[in-house]
Amino acid sequence: MDSTTKEPAKKIPHHVPEPEEPDLAAKELQKGIGNKENLVNELAIEPVGFAMRTAAGDDSNIIVDDPELFEKYCVEQWNAMVVDVGTYLFDQFILPDFAFRVLGVKPGAGKIHSKTKITLVKQRKDLLHGIPRVSLDQVVGQKEAREKARLILKYLEDPDLFGVDWAPRNILFHGPPGTGKTMMARAIAHEAGARFLARTGTTLIGIHVGDGAKKIHQLFEEAFSLRPCIVFIDELDAVGLSRSFQHVRGDVIEVATALLSELDGMQEKTGIVTIACTNQVQLLDPALRSRFEDEIEFRLPELNDRVQLLEAFFKGTKLDVQVNFPRVARKLDGWSGRDIKEKLVKSLIHGAIIAGERVITTGDVLKRILQLHQGTRGKGMDSLVT
Repeated sequence: MDSTTKEPAKKIPHHVPEPEEPDLAAKELQKGIGNKENLVNELAIEPVGFAMRTAAGDDSNIIVDDPELFEKYCVEQWNAMVVDVGTYLFDQFILPDFAFRVLGVKPGAGKIHSKTKITLVKQRKDLLHGIPRVSLDQVVGQKEAREKARLILKYLEDPDLFGVDWAPRNILFHGPPGTGKTMMARAIAHEAGARFLARTGTTLIGIHVGDGAKKIHQLFEEAFSLRPCIVFIDELDAVGLSRSFQHVRGDVIEVATALLSELDGMQEKTGIVTIACTNQVQLLDPALRSRFEDEIEFRLPELNDRVQLLEAFFKGTKLDVQVNFPRVARKLDGWSGRDIKEKLVKSLIHGAIIAGERVITTGDVLKRILQLHQGTRGKGMDSLVT
């Protein structure tokens, strides 16, 4: 052979790595996929929401108008997908990337097909999470409101007892700020074990035409799906102004109209109670006001109520409280429960902590009341003479 002739290069065997062993669940899904025994007959899913969202709102709450249509919609987009308990399924059209989690599969893991029955399971959420737990016993005074609260509790526990015509449905709380209107609504929800959907009037006003009305209708649709439920609307005057004031806030007309229609339809919505609050009942539109079957006035606390409030508020501190509560309460005529807690008790506790003191005395409290009267209330000091 000619020395210039090159020998063909030797082939080096190429090492192909062994495929990783699939886990047990994957094996089960792969085994016989496509056969009849691996088709899913029934599927239960729950809405989860988006992978990320803003802090406000609840992405996992969706409303289905027609369960049969929803099932067909799901089958069409998820047909031939392999699922098992815990699998996430994503919407592709109406709410792109919205996630649903599989809760149950019958007879077992397999493919979704045209005959798969899909059920949406809406998990019972604790909508009172993050809201301080209060009871009716913690609400001081307000005898009329407490009686109405017991009636509402009875209704939420046993709606059939009231029939269609006699249920307490739309209640209006009104009175000065800080007198316990919101606290009373929360107490009712906690004691009834009911969902509590709270909104302020200003949050129900939309940016564009139709937004506000849509928010109102969605709020009551959600309440209907969560029965028993309390819909709580604070600052009702922000959206329920009288016609004579609507030149000031013309953008609330559609919200008020939508709210009127929902309150009119409450007779058909068993298990829902609407409680609205306002500090300025005289500003409300008469048509809206007439939809509330009962108006409960919250009054400023009387002497005995103020004594109870002082005892309750100071009880929560670790400082040594040496205070004559009846004597102090006599100096607080015209103060709301919130005033007593936030302006008086809290400032006293903060002052003691800053000064390194461990004791709060009657003299400390009276001195602070005098300072508040001189600085912010502008009232005479005769009632503060010890």
